Amino acid sequence: MNPSILDTDMLMPLFKGVPSVVERVRQHRDLYGHLNITIITYYEVMKGHEYVGALDRQKLFDEFCGLNNVIPLEQAASRRAAQVYADLRRRGNLIPDADILIAGIALAGDYVLVTQNVKHFQRVPGLRVENWLS
Repeated sequence: MNPSILDTDMLMPLFKGVPSVVERVRQHRDLYGHLNITIITYYEVMKGHEYVGALDRQKLFDEFCGLNNVIPLEQAASRRAAQVYADLRRRGNLIPDADILIAGIALAGDYVLVTQNVKHFQRVPGLRVENWLS
């Protein structure tokens, strides 16, 4: 199993205790000691909690992040994301900017992106993608 990044849409099945996701997360934590999410996913989750005023969920999510690894958006990942954007735009196959940034972080760090949206992210050349729900 390669080091992975959990996309935003994979966190809800994890937090709901979906067995296939929980088992893969356990295997990943056994190998690497922690999970990985991007700072983009952190933002996406926190903005939702902020919007609905779910301060208790914000606190729990921050505790989850403190036990795991929140990968920042650094220059190398930003450059990879810019390359992804240019390639997808040239082909007329764009995905949202947040997803391009997540893909750039995954590519720059040589991570597998774990997402439910495999078809969407498979547009990104070189990005390894898995769905732990299947």
